[in-house]
Amino acid sequence: MRLLHSMPLAALFLLLASSSSVLADTEEPTSVPPIPTLLVSKNVGTGEVVLSWSSTTGPYAAVRDTDSNPNNYTSTIVAGVGGVTFADPVLTDGVNYFYVIEDENAPTRVYSVSSNAGVAGQSVTVSGIGFAGVLADNTVSIAGIPALVTGATSTTLTYTIPTQWVSGEVIVGTPKGVNIAGQLYVVGTDSLPAISSVAVDSIGTKFVATTGTDASLSDRVFTFDPSTGNRTQVGALGESTGLPTDASGSPTNRVYYGNATTGNFNNAGTIERTRSSGGEALYRACGVAVSDPCYVFGLGLDPDLTDFGTDGRVYVADGCTFSGGACSSTDQEVLIVPPTGGIQVFADGFNFGASPRGIVVDRTPPSFYHDVYISDSTSVSRYNSSTVPGTLAQKYEAPTYPLVSPRQLALTPPPRERLLIADSGLGRLVMINPATNALKVLNPPLTSPRAVAIEHDFGTNVSVAWVGEPTRVLKVPVYKTVYLKVWIATGAGISVENVREFLNHANASLAQCGVEAQLRDNRVTYFDAGALLDLAVFDVGITAGCGDSNFHRTQDEIDLLAAPRRSSVSTDLNVYFVKRFRHGAVTATRIGETITEDCFVGMNDASESGVIISTGALQKNTASEPVGGRTIWTLGHEIAHALLDRNTWTGASPPDEHKKRSGAALPALNLMRPDASEFQGLLNEADQCLNINDDITIFRADP
Repeated sequence: MRLLHSMPLAALFLLLASSSSVLADTEEPTSVPPIPTLLVSKNVGTGEVVLSWSSTTGPYAAVRDTDSNPNNYTSTIVAGVGGVTFADPVLTDGVNYFYVIEDENAPTRVYSVSSNAGVAGQSVTVSGIGFAGVLADNTVSIAGIPALVTGATSTTLTYTIPTQWVSGEVIVGTPKGVNIAGQLYVVGTDSLPAISSVAVDSIGTKFVATTGTDASLSDRVFTFDPSTGNRTQVGALGESTGLPTDASGSPTNRVYYGNATTGNFNNAGTIERTRSSGGEALYRACGVAVSDPCYVFGLGLDPDLTDFGTDGRVYVADGCTFSGGACSSTDQEVLIVPPTGGIQVFADGFNFGASPRGIVVDRTPPSFYHDVYISDSTSVSRYNSSTVPGTLAQKYEAPTYPLVSPRQLALTPPPRERLLIADSGLGRLVMINPATNALKVLNPPLTSPRAVAIEHDFGTNVSVAWVGEPTRVLKVPVYKTVYLKVWIATGAGISVENVREFLNHANASLAQCGVEAQLRDNRVTYFDAGALLDLAVFDVGITAGCGDSNFHRTQDEIDLLAAPRRSSVSTDLNVYFVKRFRHGAVTATRIGETITEDCFVGMNDASESGVIISTGALQKNTASEPVGGRTIWTLGHEIAHALLDRNTWTGASPPDEHKKRSGAALPALNLMRPDASEFQGLLNEADQCLNINDDITIFRADP
C-alpha cells in the first residue's frame, strides 16, 4: 500500500496510486487497496510535511525521493517502525518530493544499503520493507553467491559479505518476494593516497601505483591481494605513474612506471620497472634535466614491436610544461623511449593537463604494427604505429563521446576488444568498440576514477576491471548486455513486479558469465493476445527438442512472434508471457521455449526469434503439469538458450544445451540443468560461459 505525494515550495498536492508500481501506458495495472483515511498537511511553523493515516497493519516505512516512480526509489527510509504519522522537515527547501508509505502487506522492497563496496567479512545492512521476522526465511546472494544473514526485522536486514565473492548484483529474498539491493563491489585495497595507476599481469598479480605526500604510502608501487586487502611494496619512485605490463613476452610479468613530477626543471623523467617479486631496476630516462625535462604522465608498452630494441616499444606521454626547457604546454608529446639510443617523437600536439593520463596498445591485429590509444585532458586519440610519427586514425571527444577528463586506459582481449576509459570528470567508465566506434557507459559507484586495468579469464572469456579511485581500488564487472523487450498477454496473470523478479534471478546467474539482461527502456508491455493467450502446440512431441526431426515452429508460434509484437530494435531479445503453452491433447504444460535460428533452420533472428514462457507452468508444479521445479529461474534459463551457440555443442547428438559441451550431464546448481530446484540457478560451467562469450549473437547490443 502506498501514497505518492509531491511537495514543492509553499504548495501541496497529492497523487494516490492504486497499483504496486508505476506502469508504462501500455501495461496492465494491478489493484492494491489504498491506506485508509490518509491525510496530508503542512506545519509552516516547523517547516514540516505531515502525513497521517488510519492504522492498517504495521510496521510502516516512509520513503522520500525526487523520482515519482516507486520502482526507481533508492533513497534512505526516513521513517521506520511504529506509529501512523510521519513528519518530514522539508517544507521550505524548494525541492519537489514524492513519498511512498508501505505497510506490513507490502512485498519485499529495498530502499537503501549501508555500503555499495566492501571486503569479505564486512557487515552490510539493507533497509526496506517486507523482510521476514524469522531469520532463516531471509536470503541474500551477491552475483549468485550466498551470503550469511545475521539479523532481520520487518524493515532492516543485515548480512555478512562471504569469502571468495565477486562484484555483482545483490538479491534479497523472503516469502513475500525478491528485490534487488543494488550492486556490491569488491574493494581490492584501500586507504591509499592519490592512486595514479593499476595493472594486472599475465598471471593475475594486481599492482597499484601512488603519488601524493604520505611518508609511507606515496610514491610507491604495490602488489595487492583482493581477498585480504594486504599490500606488498615492490617499487618506489616519485609521483609514480604508468604500470603497463609486458604480459607473456620475455622476460615476463614486468610493470613499467615513471616519474610524473611537474614544475621541476631537474626532472629527467626516470622510468623504472619491477615484478610481483620485487627487484626494481632502472629502465632509462625520457628527458634531460634543465635542457629537456620529461614528465611521465602516462606509459604504454608494445612488447611485440621490437624495431626500437628487444624490450619492445615503450611509449611515454610527456606532460612537461616547464617554460625554461625544450617543452611547451601547447605542444606536449608522446615519445618512443628505447633502452638505449635516440628517443623518437611518436605523436605531438597534446594538452595533457594533469597527471595521470593513459596509453594502451591494441596488440591483437594480425599485422606487425598495432593501434596506440592516448588520452589527454579532454579526449582519447587512436594512432596507427606503422609510421613514426604515428598516423592519427580516430579521435574520441565530446560531444559525440561523453568524455570530460579521461585518465588511464585498458583493452579487453580478443575476439571482442573493447577500450575502457577511466573518466575522472564523469566519475564513471566509458567503453568503446574500436571496430564500430559505438560506446557504452558503465556506472558503478565511482568517485573520480583515474586508473583501470583488465583481468581476463580465458577459460570463460569473462573480463573484470580493476578501477582505481583516489584512495581505493574496486573490482567492476565488464558485462555484455542483452536487451529484452518483454510482452505480457492480457489475461496471462503475471505482474510487472513478477517479471522484474524473474529478471533479477536471471541476472544473478548470467553474471557468472559476464552477461547482464536489461529491459528495453525499463518497461514491460501488455498486448491483446486473442487466441494466442493459450498456445496449443499440436505437432510437437512431449520429448521433442531442438535437432529432432519433429521439432519445428507451429503457426501459433509464428503468429505470436510476428510484428507488431516485436521490438523496433532488431538486436533485442523479445520475450512473451502467455497463459498456457501446452502440447495439444497432452496435459503437460511446457514451461518455456526459445526460438532462434541455430535451432530452427531457415528463420531469421532479427525478425522471427523470441522466448515464450507459460505463466500457468510458472505457477504450478504438479504431476499433471510437471515443470521440473524451474520457476523463478525460467527466464534466465531461456535467455541462456538464446545466447548459447547450439551448433558448437557437439558432444551430444543432437546437440543439447542442457548438458555439457561434451554431452555429459551438468552438475546441480546449474541454470541449464532441467531438473534444477527452484533455488539452484548458477550458470557456472566454464565451457558454457566460453560458448556464450565466443558466440557473436545478434542479441548482443553492447558496443
